[in-house]
Parts: sequence; C-alpha cells; structure tokens
Amino acid sequence: MRDLGENPEQLAGRLLDCSRRAGADEADVIVHGGRTVSADVRDGEIEHVEQSEGIEAGLRVLVGRRQACVSGSDFRPEAIARMAEQAVAMARQAPEDEFAGLATAEQIATELDPAVLELADSSEPPSLERCADHARSAEAAARSVEGVSRVESSSAGYGRSEVALAATNGFSASYERSQATVGCAAISGVGTGMEVDYKVETRVFSADLSCP
Repeated sequence: MRDLGENPEQLAGRLLDCSRRAGADEADVIVHGGRTVSADVRDGEIEHVEQSEGIEAGLRVLVGRRQACVSGSDFRPEAIARMAEQAVAMARQAPEDEFAGLATAEQIATELDPAVLELADSSEPPSLERCADHARSAEAAARSVEGVSRVESSSAGYGRSEVALAATNGFSASYERSQATVGCAAISGVGTGMEVDYKVETRVFSADLSCP
C-alpha cells in the first residue's frame, strides 16, 4: 500500500473526525488497501505482468435519519475534509429513512479475533518471478496431456489486503485477507473439432494450491 504515514485504522479515525466536524450526527467508514501481483504466460514466455497497490475508503454519514455515502482514494487532509463535507451536504438533501442508523453501544461486538478465521497467509508472498514460474508449470502440464493441441492461457497471481472498519458508535476493527491463484485454459483437437476447457484455483494459503 502507499506509504500514508498511518495504518488503515488511523485513516478511518481521521475520516470519522472530519465527518463530525462537517456536521454529521453519526458516521461509519471502511478502508481497504492492498497489493496484487500476477503473471500471464504463453508458449513459455511472459505475455503480461501486473503489479498494483492502492488504498480507498467508503464513508457513510447520517444527519438525523438522512444518510449519504461517498468514496475516495485521495487522503490529503484537505481532500478528506472535502469528502466529509460533500457527504454531509448530500445527506441533508436525502429523504429520511426511519431504519437508518448505527448499532447501539450495547450491540457492538467487543471480543474480536480475526486470526481465528484464517483469512490471511502469514508466509512470504510470492514474487513476480515465482508467479511466472507457476504459470509456466501449469502451461507445461496442460501441454503434456494427450490430445491437447494448444494452451490458450496460463496465469498465476497473489493478492493481500487489509480492511479497517470504524464508526462513531465506538466500533473499530481490522482484518487481513490473502489469496493465491493459478489457472490454465487448454484446447484439444483441431479445426471444427476443437474444444476448450479451463481450471482456476484460488486459496487463502499458497501452500494449499494444487500443484500447477
């Protein structure tokens, strides 16, 4: 993720503070940041690689029973303040919703341990080169199958993200997610007798992926 000088939970807190100053009675926010890396291979050669990272946030504000939602990825102080002000202005123009609101303090979960859900792999994430090697291995395995005349595509990738949620009712929590993927599409036969099929496998833990 981009170096913001703060973690997603701190950023969520800043968004809530700006919402209060802008005039919101209540607010909640979700911040999502992550990195992904992937490689596509054809005929043993890398055809396409992608590396990306980013962070974005969604903010909901309530003015009485009126609410509005906005999202953004610019987290400079002035941009956050403007985001909150726009959300409050929109909420004031929205129709009332008798069901809009946040949970009460008594309804908030307090004993949270996302680690027990096993949503993220703590091992070293694969490099771009390792993803390319997995894609090549899948392509080679498909070519070795009798009757396969062509491998349309082969790819492998990895992504890791952190999600933070917070609200003015006192709730604040975060968790991480990861996913490793490998996939291949192969063609059998020739001419009008061609048939294509594919398999894509995704796992939280890289070690749980089937052999390419």
